[in-house]
Amino acid sequence: MGKHGTFMIILFVGSLIIFIAAQTLSGKIKPEGAFSIFSLTPGTSTPPVVQVSNTPTPSSNNNNNGQEQQKKEEKVTPPEGFTVNQLSPYYKKVKIQSVYGSQYLGNVSTFTLYADYGNKESIDITGWRINSNREEILIPQAVADYSFYGSLYPSDIKVIAGDYVYAYGSHPPVGENFRLNKCIGYLNSNYDFNPSLSGSCPSVSNTAEISSFPGDCQSYIYSLSGSCRTPKANDINRFTAQIYNTCRTYIENTFNYGACYKAHRSDPDFFSHEWRVWIGRQFAFDSQHDSIRLFDRNGLLVDVYKY
Repeated sequence: MGKHGTFMIILFVGSLIIFIAAQTLSGKIKPEGAFSIFSLTPGTSTPPVVQVSNTPTPSSNNNNNGQEQQKKEEKVTPPEGFTVNQLSPYYKKVKIQSVYGSQYLGNVSTFTLYADYGNKESIDITGWRINSNREEILIPQAVADYSFYGSLYPSDIKVIAGDYVYAYGSHPPVGENFRLNKCIGYLNSNYDFNPSLSGSCPSVSNTAEISSFPGDCQSYIYSLSGSCRTPKANDINRFTAQIYNTCRTYIENTFNYGACYKAHRSDPDFFSHEWRVWIGRQFAFDSQHDSIRLFDRNGLLVDVYKY
């Protein structure tokens, strides 16, 4: 090879080196692969580079949504005659605990709702509907805090885990629906509740004041303690002598709803998990067999009770 041939080879190699260097600086060729062309063996080629993306394609999104919907449908099985789309977000969170349809005059039809213990929030059930095969009943408002001071303002019934709502096909004895509390049993003395309210009220403590009363008056106080009984006039009139003045005053100022409410309203356990609701008319439930359905305000199914 002459000088001219050698010069051409040197020129070609130099040009190639300059080209590769420029491509590397521009990022089009990675440094580690810049001179790989010199290591290729006959019959081989550079394997293609495959880009892998973590972003799902539209079709994979659809598949995921479909799988989630399928899992939801598998998790919640709607009752016969209903689809998953007809179920309330509160489905089975509030349940129809019991139903009683009376066919006898004087007996009151009832139903009971129960807020499941799995609930993490309060649920407003006022305006929900109870449907039987014969009629529809709206869940009304009630007094959440039955105050002795006359501020009886009905509001929506909001149940929390473990609450019961007892509904009766009759009129409210006190003119209002209400939530029970630890003193509410004293109302049995002045009103005819059927069934009766709780007969358990806070007990009195054996304080220095009580221990200074005459023995027979002390005994009477302890017979009343915790019973929710308001003393009758005949019982109090047994203690008319001057020696009983202080004890008599204590009895009159202690054993009644107002005194109990004032003394215990701030107790953390003052309010009960029980509500009483009177619809104002007898329910047209079938006394033998019926299908009772509970719907939320949007007309979605919450629970079904068949008997």
